[in-house]
Order: sequence, then structure tokens, then C-alpha cells
Amino acid sequence: MLFRVDAMSALEQGQHAVFLDRLATAPRNRDGLFDAPVFRGAGTGLLTYAVALSYSLGFSGRVNLFPVANEEFYTSKGFRVTTVVAGEETLFEIPTNDAMRLLTERGLFDG
Repeated sequence: MLFRVDAMSALEQGQHAVFLDRLATAPRNRDGLFDAPVFRGAGTGLLTYAVALSYSLGFSGRVNLFPVANEEFYTSKGFRVTTVVAGEETLFEIPTNDAMRLLTERGLFDG
């Protein structure tokens, strides 16, 4: 996972966000590519780390990214499509309320 901590939110004007430049896990652990992945949850763990980092930096858990593949993975975690487009890619961002829900579900935040 590669990220930057100097990004701005596309959903909440004037607010900072963590930008995930790259997030990848071993293809052999992805549903749909293999019948019985050996390891599960690595992508969710990395994504949760980025949201927790955003929270700890005072960004309220906001994270954005251009999904390279598997947009459904990000939307299932609470990411929303934004109006920011670069070339053929559209920026996705997890807003504060969904970021806090993700951290709570993972046992990292108790509200």
C-alpha cells in the first residue's frame, strides 16, 4: 500500500484526506480468481489501516483513491463515487460517517 497524507477531500470541501495511491494484495487470495483463497482480509486490513491513519491525523477517517480494480470492494466498505475524474478514472472516497462505521466494526473505535 502506498499513500499520501497531503490530499484534500472531494466530498467535504476544505477538509484533508489520506490518498491511497496503490493498494494491492496477492491475487491468489481474491474471491473469483481462486475457489478457496488461503488468506482473507488483507485488503480490508490495509484499507482499515489507512482509515485509522486518517483519523489519527485529524482527518476524521477520510480516505480517497482511484480504484484500479474491484470497485465493488470499495463500495462495500462505504466508499462513494465522487465527481472528480482523471482521464478515465473516477475518484472514490469514504466519508467520515462510513469511515467511523468501518473502524467501529473492526473494533478500533467505540464511538
